[in-house]
Amino acid sequence: MKLHNSFLLGKVHKFNNDDSVVLKHFISDFSLSTIDRTYVSQCDIPHCNVNTKGSICTFTAQHQHLVPLLTARKFTKEKIKESYYINYNAFNLFDIAKKKFELSQSLLSNSHVTTTHQHDNTILDILEPSPSRNKLLIIQRTLAVCNNPNRHIFEFYTDGSLINPGSEQCSISCSFALLQNTFDIPEVEFSCTVEKWPSAYRGELLAVTLALIIVPPNSKSAREYFKTNNNFLWNVLIRIIKKLNLIVELFKVPAHADCGGNNYADKLMKDAHFEQDNHILFKSAATTMKLLSQWNGITIENKLRRFIRTTTTYKGLKNFINLRRNTKYRKLEVDWTSTFQCLNCDIQHNKTSMSSSKIKAQKVHLLIEEIPTIKQMKKSFLEIYDDWKCPSCGLEDETFNHVWSCDEYKNTLLRIRNRTIDLLVYWILECDSHLQNVPVASSLHSLHIWDIGYNINEFTFIDLIKGIIPSMLYHTINSWITKDNSIKILIQMRQYIFEQTFTEVWLPQCSYLKEFERSLGLTKKKKLTLKNFRSLSPNNNNNDNLENSFDALETVFIVDSLINHARRVGFQFGQSIDRPWNYELQTILDAISDRSEPSQVKRY
Repeated sequence: MKLHNSFLLGKVHKFNNDDSVVLKHFISDFSLSTIDRTYVSQCDIPHCNVNTKGSICTFTAQHQHLVPLLTARKFTKEKIKESYYINYNAFNLFDIAKKKFELSQSLLSNSHVTTTHQHDNTILDILEPSPSRNKLLIIQRTLAVCNNPNRHIFEFYTDGSLINPGSEQCSISCSFALLQNTFDIPEVEFSCTVEKWPSAYRGELLAVTLALIIVPPNSKSAREYFKTNNNFLWNVLIRIIKKLNLIVELFKVPAHADCGGNNYADKLMKDAHFEQDNHILFKSAATTMKLLSQWNGITIENKLRRFIRTTTTYKGLKNFINLRRNTKYRKLEVDWTSTFQCLNCDIQHNKTSMSSSKIKAQKVHLLIEEIPTIKQMKKSFLEIYDDWKCPSCGLEDETFNHVWSCDEYKNTLLRIRNRTIDLLVYWILECDSHLQNVPVASSLHSLHIWDIGYNINEFTFIDLIKGIIPSMLYHTINSWITKDNSIKILIQMRQYIFEQTFTEVWLPQCSYLKEFERSLGLTKKKKLTLKNFRSLSPNNNNNDNLENSFDALETVFIVDSLINHARRVGFQFGQSIDRPWNYELQTILDAISDRSEPSQVKRY
């Protein structure tokens, strides 16, 4: 109790009809107090100035002058009457009481709600029948007797949680707890789970909503801004506040603040993920919104534009995963969020850069396995590249997977792989020095993602070269450091692998091929000229065009025969070619250029 800028300690003795409270007087002795506890004892001083009447030293106070410190239940449980100690610092006790007094004067604290009589049952109105709804009804009946707005203040601790996002085990839970109240208000607690639109924010909002519907009515609400995500829940919350005439203010408890009530609510929330029959369901008529947008019968509770953008993204991802080249990724667990974050990390979203666009295009070509290998170029120039082999080994067809598993680059890729693991260990330890005693290197080595060869059933280093991030790699790194740092390290790893494989494998591979093409006199212009003649339609009625078309096809066959004959006489990539073959091929290609129409050549 605060009296003339001083404080008195007391324990509730009885309530008077005029809403005043009679309290037994307690005194504190600082000489017997410790840094953690304060010594208190019931006043036995004869003719105490505080005593108003009777043999027991008591005093009377109005409810608005009282500041609750301990519940009657906690007073008995901690045996304060026998031990004479309460768990408050003696020197901070009055400061704590002063702060609580100032909060009580404005009728605000952590989600405080002042209540009076309730006319109808909001729980039955907005919630579908379920065991969780029954629990709320029981709590509501328990608190119904505490309906004096001048006496009862409800202090709720709420929390929400999201676990396993992006997986089938994804779960959203929430909880609230009414703890450490005075005036013998019952302590209550509740936790449950909810489905759809997973986010921790949704759990937090649901916890506040459910805490409000169990209290008697007549309060006020103060919130400056309502976010549009989870709009269904926000509408239900506003409906409850208006219907019960509540005054509500929300206070955020900082993370790791070691608040007893918040820690208890946090434990309830986490336990709710694994409990049975604690699911909460809202009726479709629970909201006052006149129009509800739906998708496949599901109410869209997030921003509509963002939802459309998200569904479009997922449809594109679905089409990409269903490509035949991505068969293995339908069986293996890929962290697509990290994969695309690594792809889009070169530049800020509000900037444009030609170099960044070029690098991203190269990464996309890697991801979809459409870099210009010989197998890929056969789709446009089959007459030229038919039967051509790998320019490095000259033994196998140059496919996408062969580029990264060719024996000529095996040692190079092993060195890049080992360096990648070393860098991952260095970056992880740099984020958290306390991991020095954790077997980070051995844990990373044990992941089945580092094999150099290609495997249709398992992740290999080729997948990392493409930019695919396995879920096992992300979760392993995330088990040691934060999510943001995990993404940052994966981006660094992706960039390092891209740069090293591009400069040490792909560019030399391209150089060998270009050198051989130059030895044949094949230039980009002449290849496009061949493509131009091949694309001429023989259905054109113009006799000149028809004649040119047949001549062009005949010339292509001559070039094709010439190159095949060169193969038959035994030359391979990387070997010199006799000048007569070079000279004859050059003569034919020059003839093609001379006979082509200027307009046709100019288009390329």
